[in-house]
Amino acid sequence: MRAYLIYKDKSLKGFKRLMNAGGGSVFDKYRAFAVSFIKYAKSDLDKNLAMYDQELNIESITLENVFPKKYKWMVSDRALKTLRKYLDSLEDRVNDFQGKEDNLKVLIGLVFLRFVLITKIVETYLINLVNMKRSGQDVSNINLEDIGIGRNILKYFNQFEEFDAKTIDDWLNVKIDPSTAAYFYSSMKRILNILLGE
Repeated sequence: MRAYLIYKDKSLKGFKRLMNAGGGSVFDKYRAFAVSFIKYAKSDLDKNLAMYDQELNIESITLENVFPKKYKWMVSDRALKTLRKYLDSLEDRVNDFQGKEDNLKVLIGLVFLRFVLITKIVETYLINLVNMKRSGQDVSNINLEDIGIGRNILKYFNQFEEFDAKTIDDWLNVKIDPSTAAYFYSSMKRILNILLGE
């Protein structure tokens, strides 16, 4: 869990810098959701994690053991470290996307969506663990499937495996037409509305 906590903190700082540098335009139509979630993750989520830690010692939890075998790649220490570095590299190369702003926005959107999804899954898992422990259950071997997050939900992460294979240079060379970009932004808004319940 330590790798996730570092990933969360570093990613939040990166998203905030991207938002400030671009006036929020990099998040396009879903900017309000991005701002709201970043604020939540920097305040209430941190408070909640501190509370869960008192009951569970969350740093002792190994996320790779919680996820089904097929999806361990999403939350391994190496994967989370790679995601942090990818976001750092992207920040350094924002200017390379001049004239290809839609490419940048879609890329940032995918990085942000993955961050939100992982965070929501981790948070849901910890909430369930705390509630189970309070009701007297043994939570030492509880995984995502035990709390109702099975492959039918995690299958939506399959697309991120393909995303992992693309470098920033690949994204610079992708051709994204305005209608595809507009569809992506509106889809992000709908997805975040469902995930964040706003």
